[in-house]
Amino acid sequence: LDANRIAAFGTSIWSSELIPFAVERRYRSIVLLAAGMPATEARALPEANAINFLPRFGAPTLMKLGRHDESISYRHEGEPAFALLPAPKRLQPFDGGHMPPLAAWIPVATAWLDDTLGPTRR
Repeated sequence: LDANRIAAFGTSIWSSELIPFAVERRYRSIVLLAAGMPATEARALPEANAINFLPRFGAPTLMKLGRHDESISYRHEGEPAFALLPAPKRLQPFDGGHMPPLAAWIPVATAWLDDTLGPTRR
Protein backbone atom coordinates (compact mmCIF):
# COMPACT_ATOMS: atom_id res chain seq x y z
CA LEU A 1 0.00 0.00 0.00
CA ASP A 2 1.41 3.35 -1.04
CA ALA A 3 0.29 5.90 1.56
CA ASN A 4 0.93 8.70 -0.94
CA ARG A 5 -1.65 7.32 -3.38
CA ILE A 6 -4.83 6.96 -1.32
CA ALA A 7 -8.10 7.77 -3.07
CA ALA A 8 -11.54 8.19 -1.58
CA PHE A 9 -14.78 7.12 -3.22
CA GLY A 10 -18.25 8.21 -2.17
CA THR A 11 -21.50 7.19 -3.75
CA SER A 12 -25.00 8.54 -3.19
CA ILE A 13 -23.90 10.97 -0.49
CA TRP A 14 -24.86 14.45 0.53
CA SER A 15 -24.77 16.85 3.44
CA SER A 16 -22.73 15.76 6.47
CA GLU A 17 -21.60 12.57 4.69
CA LEU A 18 -19.24 14.82 2.69
CA ILE A 19 -17.37 16.15 5.75
CA PRO A 20 -14.81 13.29 6.00
CA PHE A 21 -13.58 14.15 2.51
CA ALA A 22 -12.66 17.62 3.79
CA VAL A 23 -10.99 16.68 7.07
CA GLU A 24 -9.00 13.59 6.07
CA ARG A 25 -5.70 14.85 4.63
CA ARG A 26 -4.35 11.48 3.45
CA TYR A 27 -6.61 11.46 0.38
CA ARG A 28 -4.77 12.34 -2.82
CA SER A 29 -7.82 12.01 -5.08
CA ILE A 30 -11.59 11.94 -4.53
CA VAL A 31 -14.33 10.45 -6.69
CA LEU A 32 -17.94 11.32 -5.86
CA LEU A 33 -20.79 9.54 -7.62
CA ALA A 34 -24.27 11.03 -7.13
CA ALA A 35 -23.34 13.58 -4.48
CA GLY A 36 -24.81 16.95 -3.60
CA MET A 37 -25.80 19.48 -0.97
CA PRO A 38 -29.47 19.97 -0.03
CA ALA A 39 -30.79 23.51 0.40
CA THR A 40 -31.87 22.60 3.94
CA GLU A 41 -28.18 22.38 4.90
CA ALA A 42 -28.09 26.19 5.08
CA ARG A 43 -30.03 25.95 8.37
CA ALA A 44 -27.39 23.87 10.16
CA LEU A 45 -25.03 25.43 12.69
CA PRO A 46 -21.93 26.84 10.92
CA GLU A 47 -19.51 24.53 12.74
CA ALA A 48 -21.52 21.47 11.62
CA ASN A 49 -22.70 22.77 8.27
CA ALA A 50 -21.33 20.64 5.45
CA ILE A 51 -21.48 23.65 3.12
CA ASN A 52 -18.55 25.11 5.06
CA PHE A 53 -16.51 21.94 4.57
CA LEU A 54 -16.76 21.64 0.78
CA PRO A 55 -14.22 24.44 0.10
CA ARG A 56 -11.79 22.59 2.38
CA PHE A 57 -11.50 19.43 0.28
CA GLY A 58 -7.77 18.80 0.07
CA ALA A 59 -7.55 16.59 -3.01
CA PRO A 60 -8.53 16.81 -6.68
CA THR A 61 -12.20 15.87 -6.91
CA LEU A 62 -14.27 14.27 -9.65
CA MET A 63 -18.07 14.49 -9.36
CA LYS A 64 -20.19 12.30 -11.64
CA LEU A 65 -23.84 13.37 -11.55
CA GLY A 66 -26.97 12.31 -13.40
CA ARG A 67 -28.84 15.13 -15.09
CA HIS A 68 -32.13 13.38 -14.28
CA ASP A 69 -31.26 12.11 -10.80
CA GLU A 70 -34.45 11.36 -8.89
CA SER A 71 -32.71 11.68 -5.48
CA ILE A 72 -30.16 14.48 -5.82
CA SER A 73 -31.15 17.40 -8.01
CA TYR A 74 -28.42 18.07 -10.56
CA ARG A 75 -29.21 21.77 -10.79
CA HIS A 76 -30.16 22.56 -7.18
CA GLU A 77 -27.97 20.20 -5.13
CA GLY A 78 -25.20 18.81 -7.36
CA GLU A 79 -23.99 21.88 -9.26
CA PRO A 80 -23.99 24.14 -6.15
CA ALA A 81 -21.92 21.58 -4.22
CA PHE A 82 -19.48 21.32 -7.13
CA ALA A 83 -19.15 25.12 -7.30
CA LEU A 84 -17.93 25.18 -3.68
CA LEU A 85 -15.16 22.63 -4.23
CA PRO A 86 -11.64 23.96 -4.71
CA ALA A 87 -9.67 23.30 -7.89
CA PRO A 88 -8.56 20.98 -9.30
CA LYS A 89 -11.99 19.50 -9.86
CA ARG A 90 -14.09 18.08 -12.67
CA LEU A 91 -17.85 17.74 -13.06
CA GLN A 92 -18.81 14.82 -15.29
CA PRO A 93 -22.56 14.82 -15.96
CA PHE A 94 -24.34 11.92 -17.61
CA ASP A 95 -27.78 11.57 -19.13
CA GLY A 96 -29.51 9.37 -16.61
CA GLY A 97 -30.82 9.00 -13.09
CA HIS A 98 -29.23 8.48 -9.72
CA MET A 99 -26.73 5.75 -10.62
CA PRO A 100 -25.10 5.36 -14.02
CA PRO A 101 -24.35 1.94 -15.42
CA LEU A 102 -20.89 0.67 -14.50
CA ALA A 103 -19.75 1.07 -18.10
CA ALA A 104 -20.54 4.81 -17.86
CA TRP A 105 -18.54 5.65 -14.75
CA ILE A 106 -15.77 3.08 -14.25
CA PRO A 107 -13.71 4.31 -17.26
CA VAL A 108 -14.17 7.93 -16.16
CA ALA A 109 -13.14 7.17 -12.57
CA THR A 110 -10.18 5.06 -13.71
CA ALA A 111 -8.93 7.82 -16.01
CA TRP A 112 -9.35 10.39 -13.21
CA LEU A 113 -7.40 8.25 -10.75
CA ASP A 114 -4.66 7.64 -13.32
CA ASP A 115 -4.42 11.40 -13.92
CA THR A 116 -4.36 12.35 -10.25
CA LEU A 117 -2.47 9.42 -8.70
CA GLY A 118 -0.55 8.03 -11.63
CA PRO A 119 -1.24 4.78 -13.41
CA THR A 120 -1.54 1.58 -11.46
CA ARG A 121 1.70 -0.30 -11.11
CA ARG A 122 1.51 -3.97 -11.95
